[in-house]
Amino acid sequence: MIKLLTIIGARPQIIKAAAISRAVKMGRDTQGNLLCEQIEEKILHTGQHYDENMSGGFFKELGIPEPDYNLQVGSGKHGEQTAKMIDGIEKVLVSENFDGMILYGDTNSTLAGAVAASKLHIPVFHIEAGLRSYNMSMPEEVNRIVCDQLSSILFSPTQTGIDNVTTEGLVASPAKFKNGKNRKVVLSGDVMFDNSMYFANIAEQKSTILQDLQLNKKQFINLVHAGALDCFNHSRKAMVNMYETVLQKMNYIKTLGSSIINTEFDDEEYNFDEISLCEKESLGFNLKYSSFSRFVSLKEKYNCVDLSNCELNKENRTIVTFRSIRVIKTKKNDEMAFVSLFDDSMEIEGVLFPLTYNKFKNFIKTGQTYLITYKLENRNEKCQAIIESIYNLT
Repeated sequence: MIKLLTIIGARPQIIKAAAISRAVKMGRDTQGNLLCEQIEEKILHTGQHYDENMSGGFFKELGIPEPDYNLQVGSGKHGEQTAKMIDGIEKVLVSENFDGMILYGDTNSTLAGAVAASKLHIPVFHIEAGLRSYNMSMPEEVNRIVCDQLSSILFSPTQTGIDNVTTEGLVASPAKFKNGKNRKVVLSGDVMFDNSMYFANIAEQKSTILQDLQLNKKQFINLVHAGALDCFNHSRKAMVNMYETVLQKMNYIKTLGSSIINTEFDDEEYNFDEISLCEKESLGFNLKYSSFSRFVSLKEKYNCVDLSNCELNKENRTIVTFRSIRVIKTKKNDEMAFVSLFDDSMEIEGVLFPLTYNKFKNFIKTGQTYLITYKLENRNEKCQAIIESIYNLT
């Protein structure tokens, strides 16, 4: 019997844990044997979100077993809160013989679990591994990077996540854990998407909210409070444009004016482009939305093409977002950069050779959108955009 400890603390982790707990309880392996006869899961709640509305209700509604342990840490400064969690988790790990620990996401609970388990040489299994904002001012970015480094198995929801940990050297790392094994990386899909599909069916059968509010299907939109997503950095107008495009792409309505949407935003500004692909899928977006709609006139003016329609070995113009920038040094000690380029249609790798990188390095930033000219070349059996010029659109 494999004995696992699941660490949760924040609302999203409770929801994500529902998918795994449901699989352990009801699932079967490839041979048809019940998983519940092979796996024993225990749940530890750190108490990071600690009132009934923020946690207790979720357990009841999602059908998750009540936690076997609750540290009731509560809120506090990052260091203080994380230290209490590490101490509490370590005591539980010492009291029982666990074969592994399941961690979700990028909260302080995630960080604490990774540190406590790795110190005791208990394998860590990180679900939602490889997601990156490349913004080190975000506490979540620090947490997810540290957790990935300490994990024995990385379960990434997207290929982008796999690419991120590959770039960071985690896939090819020679590091071995105490059990003698190297780190494994798995493209697993997104547990939030699994939950969305599962609970959507239940809601379809049981919910009376549409009747109670006298609404018809596909004639309304549920606006999401985006205050917690501090990675957004575009304007309020851009957010309205995003909602309009989502509605149109999902065929909720044929035409929509901005006046129809009532929006209330926090003081922060937001960037929808930087929400991870798995989060977009979880929200039900089919990834064909356009957050570049505000640049339509510029695309027409400069004869821009989508990345998916650009031609090999010819000069192309495209409006793209720089998702990541990786700077390296050549044998001659010159700096050049590899850039992850993203638009509505696809994501490809761009290359800034030394002369071009030196010309533009002072104003290019991750998460910003630019008009670029480039040639698409097939190099080493891989298509790359050789960037020739960059124009700032902000």
